[in-house]
Amino acid sequence: MEGEERDKIEKLVKQINLGEYNLINELHSLISVPIRHIAYKYLHDKLDAEDLVQDFWAEIYKILKLYRFNKNAYGYLCKVIRNKAIDRYRKLHKHQEVYIDYVDYGSLTNYQNLSIERIELHLMMEQAFKRLTKLQAIIIQAVYFEKCTIREIAKELKMSSTEVCRQKQNAIMILKEHLE
Repeated sequence: MEGEERDKIEKLVKQINLGEYNLINELHSLISVPIRHIAYKYLHDKLDAEDLVQDFWAEIYKILKLYRFNKNAYGYLCKVIRNKAIDRYRKLHKHQEVYIDYVDYGSLTNYQNLSIERIELHLMMEQAFKRLTKLQAIIIQAVYFEKCTIREIAKELKMSSTEVCRQKQNAIMILKEHLE
């Protein structure tokens, strides 16, 4: 998602929290595709994902009230739907372990609004990410897209902070090599 869109989402969330509820449709138009994609990515079932997305939008005012304005409303909303999807998956599949999955937020970009250079950069990044292990992609996503700390990632992945840092550095080296 482009910086302008992220700023717009941040501004909309602040305005909605101040009582401008008519802006919820604008917020919906900006994030409905990524929210639906994340729900499906974790639940692996279209109907369950659609139910979860409806529940998400039914609770949107409560969700927005819990946001603490850290300049990443988009990341916050993506994390909320991810956590809700994991919880729903656990309820539906009680005996199966839930694996945290990498979600390619970048592939959710609307190409028609981008310049050729931005599209090429996006496609190069997509190819570079394919060279990472699943664990490395999850860590890079959490650090740079969801703005999680190393400690939060380590706790969520049940790993040491040192190992998370090592995996992050390896991933960065792979990305640099591919992008050069």
